[in-house]
Amino acid sequence: MDDVQSVDRAAVIRFLGRLKPWEGLSVEHLRFLAGLVHVRRLEADEVLWRQGQRITHFIIVYYGFFRSVRLSVTGQEKLLNTLTPGHHFGLAEMITGSDSSTDIIAGQPAAVLMIDHKTLRDELLSNAEICYHLMQIMAKAIFNLTRQLEQAAFETVHTRLARLLLRKLAGRKAAGDRGNILSPVTHADLALQVGVSRETISRVLADFRRHHWIETGYRSIALSNPQGLLTLVEDYEQR
Repeated sequence: MDDVQSVDRAAVIRFLGRLKPWEGLSVEHLRFLAGLVHVRRLEADEVLWRQGQRITHFIIVYYGFFRSVRLSVTGQEKLLNTLTPGHHFGLAEMITGSDSSTDIIAGQPAAVLMIDHKTLRDELLSNAEICYHLMQIMAKAIFNLTRQLEQAAFETVHTRLARLLLRKLAGRKAAGDRGNILSPVTHADLALQVGVSRETISRVLADFRRHHWIETGYRSIALSNPQGLLTLVEDYEQR
């Protein structure tokens, strides 16, 4: 595990400042946070956390991406989410002493920013402003989970897929990527995340192409008209 100062502390400060949870913090607070985190680099397919393993760090994806995968009782994998730069996880589990509910696996060479439990307790919780932002992170995670359950129950596949693509695009933009291309992404991954068959995803993507909202390539999707997708998602909110 490498200390953040060995990479580029100024770059980490800028990165944290672009993220929604920390956008209200002063430069001084961001500098304080950057001094507490450590960087861990992982190779493609390297496991960060195993399902059932105790969570000991609050983690923010720095670069690359991770797959959040859950194993069924029969040993089958189900992709629950793709974690791109700016995504964070582990805060609630670490505070409550809970285990990871999924495997977190690097999808390509990647790195994460990590804050361990002791540092969080001894340093961050003594800072009221940062503590308040942590409370906001947990509250938003609960709210988002509730919304996801509602969406799975009541929204069409077209709306759910449009929402997923827009969220992936928002995640990339939050990490400083100005392009509209999502990569790598596969029909199989999207099917698992939306909770439908691969054939259904292929059919819906074909509909999106006919409307000239997207263009597809090898393991990539270009959102050529995000506003078109927004017409399917009336209550879409930015991350």
